[in-house]
Amino acid sequence: MPVGIELQFGAAVFARQLSELEAKGKVLPESSGDYKVVQRIADRVIKAVEEGRGGGFQDHVSRFEWEVVVVEDKTPNAFVLPGGKIVVFTGLIKLLDRDEDLLAAVIGHEVAHALARHSTEKLSLGLAVTVVVNLALAALNFYQRRQIEQQQRQGGGRPGAYGGRGAGFPGVPVGMGGRQSPYGMGVRRSPYGIGRPQRGGGFGAPGLLNPQIISIFTNLFLQMPFSRRAEAEADLIGLKLMALAGYNANKAPETFRRLGAMEVGGKMQGMAGSDTARMVLQVQCTHPRSDSRVKMLEEELDMMKQHGDTALDRVMHPVSYWSL
Repeated sequence: MPVGIELQFGAAVFARQLSELEAKGKVLPESSGDYKVVQRIADRVIKAVEEGRGGGFQDHVSRFEWEVVVVEDKTPNAFVLPGGKIVVFTGLIKLLDRDEDLLAAVIGHEVAHALARHSTEKLSLGLAVTVVVNLALAALNFYQRRQIEQQQRQGGGRPGAYGGRGAGFPGVPVGMGGRQSPYGMGVRRSPYGIGRPQRGGGFGAPGLLNPQIISIFTNLFLQMPFSRRAEAEADLIGLKLMALAGYNANKAPETFRRLGAMEVGGKMQGMAGSDTARMVLQVQCTHPRSDSRVKMLEEELDMMKQHGDTALDRVMHPVSYWSL
């Protein structure tokens, strides 16, 4: 996606969300203490980015119009939009005790998303998936029509050969000899899901081309793994940015320990008795587990100590597409 479109998209979404938040009176004024803390941290992290540090893509950063908004909301959350629009909730500030080193890990993480153009990558992936799915469904539709035409030809074109109402396609009657089965089903074509009938006599989608199955597969094997990889990458780039901005990078793991504590009593904690169940649930998450993030940050910190300044501008720890 061209940078210009990315920036326009980010600006439009930010303007709409900001308007909604202001209408609800949730945006803190620039004179508030929480805003000043976040802005101070953001200024130092952004300065490191604009000096070309931290890795990731760099050319598009010169076109950013950085903005910081602090929202009065107890949710411990923060996010960034394309173009450098940073939003931090007061719930996160409270969770981290207004500790600027801990907050710098989160703000560095969000700035890293913008630096690495993760939003654009996700949009591009979504568009690509949409195109592929539509092509697959078009092929499925063509396949089904050919199957029905073949059935009609084999029936000799007799009006009653495949008569009956409720066909899967308008104007194409399906059903043996004009009679439905007692269960409202047409003829089963295959034990493997190819041409399986739907209620009313229509032939259903061949197994893996079923739209619901396609949606499940694209989420589990494309969208979710991509999101987790992007989060892990942002953790590591953000670690470099907070260090370059003069904050104590050794405290970054503590940030994610505290965020991980929010999982207590939630879905992951509720399934703690089953490792398999936890793994299945985690595959459906957009973020890696907090304990995995803490371990990865600690390993990256060790490598930064070994390699010195050269480790500040590149990610040393490998980031797996299947990060959990």
